[in-house]
Amino acid sequence: MVIPRHSSAGPSAELRRSAASRIMNQTKRSLLWLALGLIAVAFVLGWYLLRFDPMFGFGTRYAVGYSELRFASLKRGMTESEVESVMGAPISRGSFFDQGVVWMYSKQPNPTSNFFRRWVVFKDGKADLILNDYWWD
Repeated sequence: MVIPRHSSAGPSAELRRSAASRIMNQTKRSLLWLALGLIAVAFVLGWYLLRFDPMFGFGTRYAVGYSELRFASLKRGMTESEVESVMGAPISRGSFFDQGVVWMYSKQPNPTSNFFRRWVVFKDGKADLILNDYWWD
C-alpha cells in the first residue's frame, strides 16, 4: 500500500495563497477608493479656487465678452463710445470718489475677495484713468 505524501502545495499552501490573494484585492480596492477620494478633493478645491477664491483672484468676475487684449488696447483720452465699441458694456457703472464715472469690467466674487481690477474712470466724457491691477482686499 502506498501512502500519499503531503506536498508543499497541499491544502495549507492553497489557503495561504487564497488569503494573500484576498488581501491583495482588498488593498487594490482600498487604494482605488483613496485615489478617487483624492481626485474628488482636488476637483472640489480647484472649483472653489476658480469660483470663490478669496486669496489669489481666480474668482474675478468679468463682463460678458471681456478680453485682456482689448482692455490693454484702451488709451487715456478715449471717449465713452470709443471704449464701449472696443470693450462692450461694463458689468456696472458708478461714481469714482467724486472724480468721475467708473466703468467696471471686473468685480470681486464677494466683498472681501482679492481680484483683478479692470476699470476705466471717465472725467468729462473721456477716459482719464485705466485701472489694470490686482486689488488686495
